[in-house]
Order: sequence, then C-alpha cells, then structure tokens
Amino acid sequence: MFEKLAKGCLAVGGTVGVISVSYIVWDIYCKRSSKLHSWSSMFNQNQVNGIMKGVGRLVNNGFNSYSKDCVKTQESTLLQFIKENSDTIYGRDHSFSQIHNRDDFVRLHPLTIYEHYESYIDRVYNGEENVITKAMPAMFGVTSGTSGEDTTVTPFYVIYVELDSDQNLTEKDKNMVDEALCQKSYAYKSFRTKNSIQTIEVRVVSSGTFRALKQFLMTKSETSANQFKVPRVVKRKEAVEFLQTRILH
Repeated sequence: MFEKLAKGCLAVGGTVGVISVSYIVWDIYCKRSSKLHSWSSMFNQNQVNGIMKGVGRLVNNGFNSYSKDCVKTQESTLLQFIKENSDTIYGRDHSFSQIHNRDDFVRLHPLTIYEHYESYIDRVYNGEENVITKAMPAMFGVTSGTSGEDTTVTPFYVIYVELDSDQNLTEKDKNMVDEALCQKSYAYKSFRTKNSIQTIEVRVVSSGTFRALKQFLMTKSETSANQFKVPRVVKRKEAVEFLQTRILH
C-alpha cells in the first residue's frame, strides 16, 4: 500500500514538474529575447522575474492592507516602538511605560524640534548605550528634515543694482522688475504662480560697488585682469557678503 502511495506521489510530482517546465519554456518562447541570451540564461532570468513578481505582489498586498486603516497602522507602529524602548534613558525621561495609546502619547510627550533630541544624540554618538533605542545604531546620518536649512521660508532671487546716483528705488519700481520677469521668462512666471519662489528682491548698492567687487574677486582668482569678468550670477559666499555691505538703506 505504501509502495503504491509513494509511486503515486512520484507520478504526481513528476507531472507537476513537467507542466511547470513546459509553462516556463512556453512563457520564454512568447517573449522577445536578446540574441545574446542562451536557453540557460533565459531560463534563469525567467525564474528571477517570476520570484520578483511574487515578492512584489506580497509586498503590495501588505501595503494595501495596512493602508486601509492608516491611523491604526501608525498607532500600532508607534506603540510597538515605545514598548520596545520604554526602558531606555529617553523612554524613562518621557514616561514611555505609561503610554498605552495615542492619547497618552499626546498627553505625555511634548511637541519637539531637533534641539530636544540633541543632548541624547550626543550621548549616543559618544558611545553610550540604551539612550534612545535599545538597539545600538547601525549608522549616523544627517537629514534635511532635522538638520538641514529651514524649509519654512520660500526661496527668492536677489538682484543687485548700481545706479548712477546713490538714489534708492521705490517699491513700485521693484515690483515692475518682478512683472517684467514674469512676462519675459515662462520658467520664472511658473515658479511665481505655484508660489515656489517669492517676489524677486531688488537691492540697490552704492556707486562703484561692482568695480570694487571685481577687484575683490580678482584677489581670489588667478585669472589676469584683461580676461577676468564679474560673473552675472554670484554664488560665492564671500562675494554675496561683500555686496550685502554695500546696500543702500
């Protein structure tokens, strides 16, 4: 009886194997392939593609499942982190052991900025364990969201203007520059419409500023005086600082 069962299983397994191989061969035959492919490389690539599709489908299904209730998913993730790290220095300082839901978290944990964590980060950086997380960090990195430039300020262009006389421009004059740029440059107008940049700033500098700027930049360049040209777009910090000292107020 067991012998017949074993033979039956072998027969079924063999049949499934033949069908699987036949399907793979048919699938390869239906696809366009490079002339540089051998049957072996095509078979291997087909297998890898199949595995990646299967893994991708599982990940996608998991993501869709979590996304059905984002609030629940976020709360679950938060509480899991708090539970795992409740006995750390940071966890004890902020009563992690008393946090059992998101309302507790809002009540017991303050709204924070980077400076709130800076002393803890310094301790971790100096090798102290169990400060913020139970596990030792794998690496240290600087992110723009915590340590980068302030992104709450909308960027803007600055034009430095030198007039024949030390007379400043009116606000109406400066607004005319912004309007002219919107008419002449589609890219500038697009950024202004989307509020990606603020109105351009026109800053009037004292007479002789650009000549002095050229001399200042030449001292920091190996280019001869006959070949040197003042750049139309100034990005060097020291050049901008030089112009800022010559602004008429």
